[in-house]
Amino acid sequence: LSVGRYPALAMEELSAGDIIISEIMHDPQNSLYYRGEWFELYNNSGFDININGMVVGGAITEGFFVGENILFEAGAYIVLAAKQEAELNGGVPSVAYGYNRSGFRLNSNDIVGIANSLGTVITVARPA
Repeated sequence: LSVGRYPALAMEELSAGDIIISEIMHDPQNSLYYRGEWFELYNNSGFDININGMVVGGAITEGFFVGENILFEAGAYIVLAAKQEAELNGGVPSVAYGYNRSGFRLNSNDIVGIANSLGTVITVARPA
């Protein structure tokens, strides 16, 4: 994936802290519980990133893999949510990636971790 004449970084090129989990919605008030879960990421790397290959997981064995090219611009925020449609997710208008909630749940006593396919942990956070 390229932006202009510069290719975006691949997930495998990232280090700890290049992506930050900036917000976690584990207990939504504006939608059915399972439909409104989402989390927001911040690109702290200074470069555009292709999130194809991102591995997201919790402390338990659940998680998901992003298997499509999605551009995450330098200095930008993106949302990954259980439902992409704003009318189903409690009003989040712009969701970069919709994941299958049966494979990943945002629980208040769990953690959320982002890694790449090489096993490098990029960021970890716990819902507040």
